[in-house]
This record gives sequence, C-alpha cells and structure tokens, in this order.
Amino acid sequence: MRGSDFMELRAFELVARRMSFSKAAEDIGISRSAISQTIQSLEQRLGVRLLNRTTRSVALTDAGYELLMKLSPAMIELVSAVDNLEKFRDTPAGNVKIVTCRLGAHLYVERIIGEFTQKYPDITLEISTNDEAPDLITHGFDAAIREEGMIDMDFIALKLPEICGLGLVASPDYVKQYGLPRTVADLEQHRCINVRRFGHGHPKTWELANDDQHASVNLIKTLIVNDHELAVAAAVQGAGVGLVPETYVTGHIDRGLLMSVLPGWKVRLPKFRLCYPKLKHKTVAFSIFSDFICS
Repeated sequence: MRGSDFMELRAFELVARRMSFSKAAEDIGISRSAISQTIQSLEQRLGVRLLNRTTRSVALTDAGYELLMKLSPAMIELVSAVDNLEKFRDTPAGNVKIVTCRLGAHLYVERIIGEFTQKYPDITLEISTNDEAPDLITHGFDAAIREEGMIDMDFIALKLPEICGLGLVASPDYVKQYGLPRTVADLEQHRCINVRRFGHGHPKTWELANDDQHASVNLIKTLIVNDHELAVAAAVQGAGVGLVPETYVTGHIDRGLLMSVLPGWKVRLPKFRLCYPKLKHKTVAFSIFSDFICS
C-alpha cells in the first residue's frame, strides 16, 4: 500500500465516523478543502461514490458503508500500534478530550487537574462541561463523566471513587428568621432548595439517610434550580434549606456563611463513571488520564 493510499483511507474513515468534513479535517490537522480533495481522489481511484454530500450534511452510500465496516477495525489497530509507541518516550504526550456534567467536573476533574498537568505536561487536556450528554463520536470526545444510569449499553464504564454525599445547609439569616429544623419532619414546614438534574424530572421528595435510619421529606415549599452551585448561592442568600454536595460548602461553613442542618442526615450522590464507546481506540494519553482520575 502506498502512503497516499493510507492517507486516503484514513481521511475517509474519519469523515465517515464523524459525519463532518470540518471535524475530520480538524482531527488530522489539515484544511477542509484538502480532506475533501483526498476523498474525491479515493472515489475516483475506486470508481465508486462513497459519500453523499450536501452543503449541510454528509451521508454514507451503500459502498461507503461496506468499506467503513471493513476498514474501521483495521484502522483502529493501525492507529493503536502507532500510538503505543508513546510508551517509549521519556515523557508521555498526546491529547485527551473529555466532556462531563458540571457536578462531575467539580467532584472529579477539579481535584486532579493541577496534579495531572504538572505530572504530564505534554498531555493536552480539553475539558468541556455539558449536562445534556452529547454524542461522544460526533463531537470528537474521548470519554465522558456521567451518572451510572445515563450510560449507553455499548459503552465501557470505569468506576470513579465516591467523593461525598449531599448534606443539608442554611444561612444564619434564614435560621434566625424561620428557625432551625430539629427533626427531618420539620423540613416539610421550611422552604427547600431543590436541584432538578437533567433527565431526572422534578423530584417531589428527599430520601434522607442517617446510618441505618431512613426518612422521606415531602417538598412542599420549594425553590427549583438546575445547578448545585446556584443552590448554594441561594442558600447563602437565605432562600431556604439546601441539599447540596458537602464539598461545595465546606468553605462557606468555615466562613460562617452557611451552617449545617440536621448533621448526619444525607443523600448519597449517584455513582459516576468515566465512559467511552467499546470500539473507541484508547490512546496512551487517554489510558494515563483514565488511570489517574479513577484512582
């Protein structure tokens, strides 16, 4: 196989997988016009059309689909063989592109990002926050941090450590005006700040636990937000009793901006996983990142 043959096939595989000339061109660092010309050259050499193009979309022809099904496994092996040579470098290098919900970024990325970038200065991290679970392949992500219940069946899911739970807090001003809840049942008479997470609807209750004790709180007077940081800000301003990640409010409690309510009563956070498609090639850089964040 000539070098130009490999480049043509690589360009086709990227465009077919990404369904975008622009994104495929960005992946291999060439212009959109250059990758378009490369595909045209391949089609002319083979004598068949592989892609149907319009100004807004790209679609595989039957011939293109058949070629992609045969080509992708081989291309993954070839790229993997080259990328694995990274282990012989003195310093690992490469790019890792991750998408995560905002809570996942706070719990897992913030705690390791400084140490990781210092230890692996030649690995470029690109971290995006998005609570709507975008398609990884379409957007060119290597992996995502997602709640366990939001992971596709054809993904590999790596376990992330459990960091903290959700605890109850309120501002001193709120407690001064409305009193401090003494029991879980008292919460039903208070304004509660509720977080509606993407894809979960609006929970009507808080299911709290204190060791072996369990209690359900009906949320009657509520302020509804879709972000835990906004819930913390609302609690600081006296809007009600918030149920928020404990790591979010440690500093607020130390500074006297918030106080714990019913210490010991908590909600366990959902389990998070680092996930990626089963057919996704794992680069050395991504393997290093996944081992680091999962430890």
